[in-house]
Amino acid sequence: MSDSEYCAMYTKLVEYQGRLALIYSEEELMELWVMEDHEKKVWKRRKLISLDGLKQLVGHYPSPGAYYNSDIALMEAWPKIIFYKFQGSSSNKVVKLEHKPDEIFKLQSDFEIVNLRGQWRWRDFSFIFFLFVFSLFCYFVRFVLGL
Repeated sequence: MSDSEYCAMYTKLVEYQGRLALIYSEEELMELWVMEDHEKKVWKRRKLISLDGLKQLVGHYPSPGAYYNSDIALMEAWPKIIFYKFQGSSSNKVVKLEHKPDEIFKLQSDFEIVNLRGQWRWRDFSFIFFLFVFSLFCYFVRFVLGL
């Protein structure tokens, strides 16, 4: 297997703090790279994560199976899978499997909320709030005047 094939197997584009990011994995480590400047195509490494702790847990280096987001990965370490949280380098849950799965992937549900506009801001809600208060005012005026 060539180096380029190996890299392609263990890379994933994700969102990290509202920016485009790349998770790159080798046998003993994972890296999180974030695009800092789109126009200049500047990337900065934000995290370097050693997988030695997981090796001690399961006896060998696990490989990434699927990424939930830039902070949580599902790591394969047959016959176990590990839900691994990068923040704090902790494994939240280790599950022993009875049968080896053919494939592991993230379920992308249509019912998940997708935030395309970035963080929520008060001004996004202010117009709706204004309409609500205005309708209460109109109702109150109608009630007082007996209309």
